[in-house]
Amino acid sequence: MKRFSLLAAAAVAVLAVAGLASATPRLIISGTTVQVLEDKTDAAPLRITIFVPTGYTATLGQAAGSQIGTVHADLQALAISPDAIISADGAVLVAPDPNAATLQAAATQCTGTTTHAATWLLHVTVSGTTLDVPVWVDPTTGATTALGVATMNLCLPDPYDNAPAASRAAFGAKIINAQMNLNAGVLSGSGGLWRSIITPWDTTTPAPDAAHTIEAQSLDAGTPTVTLASKRTGKGKAKLSGTVTQGGQPVAGATVALYAGGKKVATVKTSANGTYSTTVKVAKTTKFAAKATLPQRDSSCVSPLPTSQVPGGCLNLTIAASAATSAAVTAKP
Repeated sequence: MKRFSLLAAAAVAVLAVAGLASATPRLIISGTTVQVLEDKTDAAPLRITIFVPTGYTATLGQAAGSQIGTVHADLQALAISPDAIISADGAVLVAPDPNAATLQAAATQCTGTTTHAATWLLHVTVSGTTLDVPVWVDPTTGATTALGVATMNLCLPDPYDNAPAASRAAFGAKIINAQMNLNAGVLSGSGGLWRSIITPWDTTTPAPDAAHTIEAQSLDAGTPTVTLASKRTGKGKAKLSGTVTQGGQPVAGATVALYAGGKKVATVKTSANGTYSTTVKVAKTTKFAAKATLPQRDSSCVSPLPTSQVPGGCLNLTIAASAATSAAVTAKP
């Protein structure tokens, strides 16, 4: 299999929670799941470029036609109604023939070249209609190596009614949620800053709206950790406390559920410094465990791209929701 090596991992600090922002589009990375979210009022994306950060290895060259993941999308069917939402599910496939004339024409139109390290197809079924959306994958070169080690590029058809009928998206479909789940080993690594550059369609004429090209970022902050300790505070009582961290940084606002023998006995939130504590009754020797649920959270962009590249600026940085469970501790009455 063809591999391209990644550069040394870049250290990106987990940022303080700034509250869930309303700005979209939004890029969300969780493990090997790559998700792009948009609002119904956002302009439809024409081109999406996602940069895989340093610290990852991509394994390409799988057999033509093989499945390397799954895909789910929620689509706004503008040809029906702005409020008509339809779902599409399918597979991520290695293109059976990346040199097919139709794929090469699409590649040239989307990326400017016909040659790519890998061509994937988002093979989905929408209301009985099968659609293939190509994704072109390449190692970065030249100045783009500063942004990561690889790019994933895809272009989407114009969903608006001013588009020529022959090229308009089926159902006037506009993505509001696209989620690609890659199999283990296709992308290997963790941590780092993911970037996306999104150019929308002009809503009034069938052309790119380059002036509103934006950047959206996602921080892969790594697997969270929750600690738990028990201390007797009086007859039949114990104080349970701990800390929730991710990427070595405390996480505020995480929900911590405390369990005794598999039964939930308390729920608390972490403070600004990531700590939590509560007092529980202990009638007999009991084992406790804590499960922390970290919310999806947004913060300020890190080293945003210049407006010469993204005139609309960087909208947000999102850290995906995640969860962690502590080791068990024993409390005695």
